[in-house]
Amino acid sequence: MNSIIQITDLQVIRGKKPICQVPTLEIQPNHKFGIVGTNGSGKTTLL
Repeated sequence: MNSIIQITDLQVIRGKKPICQVPTLEIQPNHKFGIVGTNGSGKTTLL
């Protein structure tokens, strides 16, 4: 099945601090997913 989103080795850094690290993310068509994390952890940045 083909992925609609595929991310590998994503890292977002603010200043010198990594705020979001995603080793692998693959989203298939018609599948639901959630993003969970503490405040300031980079959930919105990922989207």
